[in-house]
Amino acid sequence: MNNNYIIVLKSQLGPKSGTLKIRESRGERLWGILDLLGHKSLLVGKISSEGKNIELKGKIMTPLGLSTCMLSATKEENELTGEFKVENKFYEISGKR
Repeated sequence: MNNNYIIVLKSQLGPKSGTLKIRESRGERLWGILDLLGHKSLLVGKISSEGKNIELKGKIMTPLGLSTCMLSATKEENELTGEFKVENKFYEISGKR
């Protein structure tokens, strides 16, 4: 699986746009590049055996510094919807290929 998404993160300060490039490495393992808030972050994770649910983890640069993050999403044909967790805060995220 090699997918590129234009994403929108719904935050308290309004929507934040970016990109997410997801690449499959071996079997159910994934890696991705999240370009959000003016910074690129490497995320690693897995995809479910049926190929719909993804989970990516890593670190992201925020205005407050480097923070841990996790993206949990459901992948449909051309869309991605789910939640993005930064430290202990959750945000809705969506994307289109």
